This record gives sequence, C-alpha cells and structure tokens, in this order.
Amino acid sequence: MPIPSPNLPKFGYLSFPSLKDPLSKGHTAEIIAHLDYDFFSQWREQSWRRRGTDYTALKAQITQSLIQLVERHYPGFQDLIEYAELSTPLTVEHFNASDRGAIYGIPCIPERLDQSWIGARTPIKNLYLTGADTMSLGIMGAMMGGVKTAGILNGAFGFFKIMATIMRK
Repeated sequence: MPIPSPNLPKFGYLSFPSLKDPLSKGHTAEIIAHLDYDFFSQWREQSWRRRGTDYTALKAQITQSLIQLVERHYPGFQDLIEYAELSTPLTVEHFNASDRGAIYGIPCIPERLDQSWIGARTPIKNLYLTGADTMSLGIMGAMMGGVKTAGILNGAFGFFKIMATIMRK
C-alpha cells in the first residue's frame, strides 16, 4: 500500500560522501529523511530481503519521492543516478538491532541519563564501547564518547591527559 503523498518526506539531509575522497572515480549521494516506522510495521515479522512485492513497491515510491525532492532544488540530479537503494526503519532495525529502526541510537529521554549500563565499560574483559550511546547525542556526544573511552584505556587520569594534550595543540 503506498504512503499517502502528504506523509512522504518534505525535507531531507543530502550528502556526497565520495567527495571526501580525492581519488574516487565515481561519486555517491546520500539522502536521509524521516518516515514513520508504522508505515513499515506490517513487514516487521518478515525477514530482510523476503518482505514481498508490496514492500519493494513502497520502497520504490519513497525512493522516487526523495529523488524528486532533491531534483526540485537541484535540477539534473536524477540524471546523474545510475543506481539507487533505500533503507527503511526495518533495514536499520535488522542490521543495528535498534528500537523501531532509530538511526541515532538510544532515545534522548530523561530515563536515558539514569541508566547505569550506558557507558564505555562492558562486563566482557577488554571490550569497550564508544560513540553517542556512551555519552550524549549528536556529533559532539559521539566525539566525547570516544574521548571518554580513550581516557579509560589510558588509565588513571587518562581523560585529563587526553584533554590536556588537546588543549596544548
């Protein structure tokens, strides 16, 4: 069943990851947009790549909608596309085991800050976590999650040693 037009994304984040590689022969574009998980929930119990033609048709509709969204702002964009692939919240849920396909990790709710299990240390010897889910959300949260983990690995006062080194540079 198609998504009604008013529910399709009206905006998105457009990025060209391959432009960061000066040696790249071809280029890639990435469009990130929000869609309600409930549009995909009927396929939740079906495994990846086995969700049927309705799901494939829905993905095609969304893909074309996103390409047209960019095309309106950057005419000629769609003519550059050789291949398009769409991930849905179910895709993210399958590969990342994230709740309802959330792409940014643990939800930012007050209860999050009161969880003792959120952090860099794990019960498994020599296994540490890093990133936004060990500190706070966003780019800065992910960066500081890395600094926190590196600080733990650098022993007593490791965090302060790292911060002092950063401040000197």
